[in-house]
Amino acid sequence: MRNELERVLTYLHISERLACGGTSATHVLAQYDARTQAVDAAPRSSSVCKDPDDQMFIDLAVQHRAVLISKDRAVLALKRKLAVVGSDVLCTHEFAG
Repeated sequence: MRNELERVLTYLHISERLACGGTSATHVLAQYDARTQAVDAAPRSSSVCKDPDDQMFIDLAVQHRAVLISKDRAVLALKRKLAVVGSDVLCTHEFAG
């Protein structure tokens, strides 16, 4: 998942936004590393995502019965399926905090 974050941080629209906020991908990754704990990859869940890059997030949410916050259409398409297995998917606009 860290590799995916590192890849996404190279997208032009993301790097521009980081620069506007006065931060960098290196800083974001350092903050990620300081706040996360590496775990083994989760086993493949029965909820299969159309986007293979998103599958690891689905699998981990199912394994830990966790809420998965996303605005990705492929992930959101699994919302009902994930609710059945004890996970939940929230669109980012639903998670206003």
